[in-house]
Amino acid sequence: MQKVKSSLGVVKAAQELSFLTGQPLSICQKLQSGHRVENREMIVALAQTHLVVDLVLGLIAEDAKDPVARAMRKAARKIKLQRELARLDAEE
Repeated sequence: MQKVKSSLGVVKAAQELSFLTGQPLSICQKLQSGHRVENREMIVALAQTHLVVDLVLGLIAEDAKDPVARAMRKAARKIKLQRELARLDAEE
């Protein structure tokens, strides 16, 4: 959830998460504060937003040994870097 949290705005992050996922604000606040862990509904909701990349990066351990998990993590990192490059290009 920390990866997802870092992609949300600093101000009203729980409200943004609630808006994007359709989950109750109280659940989003508890997730943000660490008083609750992601449940199936939240994972499915996050997977349907632009936060899916951070979701994948947060769920797959950095030291994963499985080749499929490693490939997914590598692909997610590439997408995140491409988004960052596009954002930097747009600023110019």
